[in-house]
Amino acid sequence: MAQEKLFKREAITWFSWFFILLILSIIFSALKFYLSVWVFLALILATFFLHYFWNFSSPTFFLSAGVLITIGFTFLPQIYDPLIMKTLTQGPGNLALNGLIKATWFIFIPFFLLPMAVMLPLAWYERGKIRRAERKIPGSPKVSLIFPAYNEEKFIHKTIEQGLKQDYKGELEIVIIDDGSTDKTFEIVNESATRHSQVKVYKHDKNLGKPAALNTGFEKATGEISIFCDSDSYLDSDLVSKMIPHFDDPKIGVVAGMIIIDNEINLLTKLQQIEYLYNQEIIRFCQSTHGSVLICPGAATAVRTKIAREIPSTDRTITEDADFTFEVAKAGWKISQEPEAISRTDAPENWKELLDQRKRWLYGVIQTIWIHKWAIFYKETKVPNLWVWWAWIGYITCPITTFAVLAIPLFFWLIGTSYLIFLAFYSVLVGAIFVFAHWYGIRQYTHQKKTKLAFLLPVYMIYQYLLNVLLFYLLIAFIIRKGIIVHYGGRDIHAV
Repeated sequence: MAQEKLFKREAITWFSWFFILLILSIIFSALKFYLSVWVFLALILATFFLHYFWNFSSPTFFLSAGVLITIGFTFLPQIYDPLIMKTLTQGPGNLALNGLIKATWFIFIPFFLLPMAVMLPLAWYERGKIRRAERKIPGSPKVSLIFPAYNEEKFIHKTIEQGLKQDYKGELEIVIIDDGSTDKTFEIVNESATRHSQVKVYKHDKNLGKPAALNTGFEKATGEISIFCDSDSYLDSDLVSKMIPHFDDPKIGVVAGMIIIDNEINLLTKLQQIEYLYNQEIIRFCQSTHGSVLICPGAATAVRTKIAREIPSTDRTITEDADFTFEVAKAGWKISQEPEAISRTDAPENWKELLDQRKRWLYGVIQTIWIHKWAIFYKETKVPNLWVWWAWIGYITCPITTFAVLAIPLFFWLIGTSYLIFLAFYSVLVGAIFVFAHWYGIRQYTHQKKTKLAFLLPVYMIYQYLLNVLLFYLLIAFIIRKGIIVHYGGRDIHAV
């Protein structure tokens, strides 16, 4: 009960700070500069006081610190904007520019700067705790590696071989579900099963889809813990032994692995690698500090087998892994991440393949968060889950981001050169924050040196914008109930 009260108090604080930020930003913009600096310093002292005398945990402290960092940035318009306006003649265009600056800044602060200002120091602090802590020697429950497969003759042999190389000390089995393949997948798997007693193969008479294949795998699994993976993914030899210690905590139901792109061979795959590293090393890692990982990847996720049997995968969305993760959270289980448990996968090497993949991913997540609208509040405490709120905000602000870039020529025509002066300063500022955040995410990956990818971050910003345009299109398709058609698991699916 005491822990629940503490959690509720901290969650309310998280949510309250978010709105306090908006109010303080408006107040600061109206105060004289030196007065606002004194108020800012007082807030810093108040935050440290709350942390050390009210026993806030690190996530709440770093939320508070992030808010303060964000408020600090509200001083910039007070310094820079008057300098712009002094150099310009007064007119309708410049009055419009002044209003545009304020509107842009108040969108930028809570939705872009605040999340990064919170997540980066939180990730740094929590990783330090992990490095200093001694890992527990876990028990050795039996583990089932589950691979649903459809027409995977090119990859399945290597996938099985990597599964057999696991250094896990406990009992391990490999369960392959052939979902009605029409190529030689079953023959290859069956041949492996005759040579290795740990390998078991089951075949669907016809293609039923990945959710059905996963459910068959969980039914056939004899392990206490099941780890489901894509059949075109290759597991590092220590993946199982890295993931299992998390289940020493009886509240943990699911653990997400770390997905790394194996075919980093051209510009497009390198840009995807940056995306994977930042999303997992920063965003998902921070979510795991609260046991609130939103999406566990289909390429490497561990789950208690009894949970997977009680909560079967469904095909009501086209991202069954996201839907499954939300359902597990709804049942009251905590969801963690192990960033050292590596699963390697091949990413799309051209734009057509990438767009096909991202159409399914992005639209499937829209379906998922719409179905699970309840998730904006933690089930056990009825307080806001800021990670889900942030996901919703990302979708809601998508049109703003899309049109803000497309409107640059229009604003230049209406306002003139002064708009470009304004845009140059704030673009450099936003770009610097963006580059630093993603560089830090890349740097956290220690298995291979990936820091050279940081040189591609200016191009990556363009890549992210193009995906944002795709997301905008998918939002419209969802709102008007047109839906999309995707080819997934051997079937053409009309997702609405």
